[in-house]
Amino acid sequence: MVLLLLAMAVNPVVRDGAFQWGVVAGYFTTPAVLCGLGLTFWLTALVMVAPAGFA
Repeated sequence: MVLLLLAMAVNPVVRDGAFQWGVVAGYFTTPAVLCGLGLTFWLTALVMVAPAGFA
């Protein structure tokens, strides 16, 4: 059910010819976004290896 709802939300964006994928790619590769993405991955890994009592 969740996958169906996700597909229904993403479908209009993907099929819309006016959607500017180049703009999305330009913003996604900015240093601030990449730094935030790296921090998110690092924190996720830290929480995954932390003992249950620590988190």
